[in-house]
Amino acid sequence: MLKLPLLFIAILISAAISTVSVFYINKNYEKIKYQEPPLIINTEKGQLQAFVGNQSNEKIDNTKNNKNKNENEQIKKEQTIKNLKSSDTKSENQNNSQITQHNKKLSEKILQNKTVIDTSNNKELKEPQFCKINKDIVPPRTKIIFNEINWAGSKNSAYDEWIELKNVALNFQDVSIKGWQIISEKGNIKIIIDKDAIIKPLKFYLIVSDKSNLDGDFKFKGNIRNEGDSLYLFDENCKLQDSIIMEGGWFYGDNNEKLTMERTKSLEWKNSKVEGGTPNFENSVYLEIEEEQKNNENNQEQNNTQNNSNQQSNAQENSEDGQEYKKLLIVEIQIKDETNSDHDFVKIFNPSEKKINLDGINLVKKSSTGKTYSIKSFGENDFINPKEYIVWKNSDFESLPANYQTTQTLSENNSIAIIKKDKGEIIDSVCWGEGENQFKEGDCLPNPYSKLERKKQNNEFIDTQNNLNDFTYDQQSPNNQNSENQQQKNQNQQEQQDQNNNQTYNYLDVVFSEIAWAGTKASSYDEWIELFNNTQTDIDLSGWKIKGEVKGEIKLEINLQGTIKSGDYFLLERTDDNTISNIQADLIFTGNLLNSGMNIRLLDPQNNIIDELSFENGWPAGDNDKKLSMERKNLKISALPDNFQSFNGNFVINPEPLDAKNNKILGTPKHENSK
Repeated sequence: MLKLPLLFIAILISAAISTVSVFYINKNYEKIKYQEPPLIINTEKGQLQAFVGNQSNEKIDNTKNNKNKNENEQIKKEQTIKNLKSSDTKSENQNNSQITQHNKKLSEKILQNKTVIDTSNNKELKEPQFCKINKDIVPPRTKIIFNEINWAGSKNSAYDEWIELKNVALNFQDVSIKGWQIISEKGNIKIIIDKDAIIKPLKFYLIVSDKSNLDGDFKFKGNIRNEGDSLYLFDENCKLQDSIIMEGGWFYGDNNEKLTMERTKSLEWKNSKVEGGTPNFENSVYLEIEEEQKNNENNQEQNNTQNNSNQQSNAQENSEDGQEYKKLLIVEIQIKDETNSDHDFVKIFNPSEKKINLDGINLVKKSSTGKTYSIKSFGENDFINPKEYIVWKNSDFESLPANYQTTQTLSENNSIAIIKKDKGEIIDSVCWGEGENQFKEGDCLPNPYSKLERKKQNNEFIDTQNNLNDFTYDQQSPNNQNSENQQQKNQNQQEQQDQNNNQTYNYLDVVFSEIAWAGTKASSYDEWIELFNNTQTDIDLSGWKIKGEVKGEIKLEINLQGTIKSGDYFLLERTDDNTISNIQADLIFTGNLLNSGMNIRLLDPQNNIIDELSFENGWPAGDNDKKLSMERKNLKISALPDNFQSFNGNFVINPEPLDAKNNKILGTPKHENSK
């Protein structure tokens, strides 16, 4: 009888121990189930493993199995603990459900988490960080550019989309684009060049859709929207290098004809001339120009007349056979003067017998550290006449007349060069001091105090292709007397400038009296503008500006200087003083007057509008075919369309004004307009 109570007591103690064990496991699980687990991915095996604290799921399962085994032994020992066991089973089921739910959450988190551990090489794999778009930043476009975009696909497949990049680096060096990004504003395209990729000078890199069977240098996911999208090109440091800003549809390209959108040498966009474009090859718009040049040369040989188009003449002047541009010479350089270290200029001379089109030619410099910078990039409308000069200056050098000005500067230990960009060819170069990796032509000159000048022999510039032989340089400052005179001159100029800036001008004090927007018979590029002073006093035009706009975009900007006398005219000629060959220009300007029309404003130094022509929808007078100028009838009233007429010849000027080819100018430059 004593064994039965003892057995019963033993059973109760065993049941109590089992209950405490379950309670202990539940409590321990409560402690660990909310710990954040490290997430592990084995990229070699393609498996996901989730760990909870320091105990794996396998360990938890073993605990469960051992517990079940103990419970089975308990059942065998005594049926009387059935209720207790039932309670334990219920608790255990709840525990298993919690573990299963937790593992499900782990799996979901593995799929959502941005950072995981790659157990194949113990590296963290992070989501790519994409560059941020800022539409206000203007890209430099001096290394790599978007060269051609095929957004329409091909007739074989709409997926045959691609983006072509081109190396246009001014220093003609290889450019690595590893780590560069292309991002679209709509988010369809996010490309990172994640492999070694180098683009040779003036060569291409083709990025093709991964859905296309076309060969390319790199594949991208996503698609280029047919409706248009803005594209941004960033370097490995997220500095913007190029962009295509789209407010509506694509500028060019054709979905029906499957034409691509190609860039011209002046970085404008055009339709490709061939179906499917020219992937990894020079753009078809270039090829068309070359073919046109050849045709023009043939026509000129056959006709041997002066009736060819201006474009034909320009093509012949800049033809590959002549290559007159190779004769351009740098003849004078100034890196400072007595008053200002930024009073810099470069003078270039054309020693040939032909007018040279400067399209594709750049004036560049290398700093003392060997970095290359563009001073001036010339375009298709820039020319230099035979035996004449063009001058570039720093924009702070206001007192110096010049054809071109930019904010670039020159200093000690620099070098400069004239470069034919598309051929990677140095036409002429000069170096001074001891800068790194200088442009050279023989030996570098010592640092001058101020100026370098090319020597002459028999009234011709010397060019032995050695700087030390070809140039003279000043080693010391001019004498004190000259310096004092210069300082007094500058002071007088500043006083005059201050007086001019404080002067008040009225509407129509100075007006646009005549505009030859169509050019001349010699060249459509030979445009000219005439101003007239309606007041009784001379007016200093320093600080005045002419601005030309189309739909709010600046197309022309001219900084005026010089004096327009009372009741007299002021003549501006484009590019050079040969536009009207027998009348001297008061100012040379760059840029062009659009044949389709412009809004043009004349602004005083306080930015007040003194005269305004609102003709962006078309000029009210003048003739492009006959090259007639547009004349103002009444100089005292506003620029309404009916206040203008085309030159009608009813006015005799003696001698007759002539163009660059001695044709009669069909206008009245610096004279009263025709009646």
